[in-house]
Amino acid sequence: DGAEINMSSSDLIIENREAGNQRFFTNGSERLRIDSSGRILIGTTSSSGSSVRLEAHDATNPIIQVKDTTSNIICGIQAGNAEAVIRCPQDSPLVFNVGASETERMRIDSSGLVSIGTTSAHDSNALLTLSKSAVAASVLKSTTNTVTLANVANGSSSVAYSGTATNHPYYFMTNSTEAMR
Repeated sequence: DGAEINMSSSDLIIENREAGNQRFFTNGSERLRIDSSGRILIGTTSSSGSSVRLEAHDATNPIIQVKDTTSNIICGIQAGNAEAVIRCPQDSPLVFNVGASETERMRIDSSGLVSIGTTSAHDSNALLTLSKSAVAASVLKSTTNTVTLANVANGSSSVAYSGTATNHPYYFMTNSTEAMR
């Protein structure tokens, strides 16, 4: 029971043997807390809500980095050289999950291919796929029918194609009125 402050070699050990929090104060206010579950809270005393704030200050390129040591995946947020950077320095995709179910909405793979609305870089059901390679393509699917608008620009032949990927007519409309077919 209780608490203990001890030294082991050159390590300082602060141990709370109770199921309580470890709290750190400066200038009379709590600044950091390690709660009994092991969560680190900075600038707040509760893990609920969006008031948790973590700052890393350094004169040159400060970074906040997280690493999954099982899969060796690293992701970081860095500030430096007048820009903000999200870093993923391995060949894994950067994935954006949104909503209560954390559904994948967008990904950027290690080659720079951006896919929206799919988990696969070459999915014909993608809402949008962009590539920095010689061939750039975008696909927009309608949710009410099977018409697909596909735009493909082939950088080597300097030709752009636009049309439907299904057996349906291609309309040009203005103000919801057909102008050309």
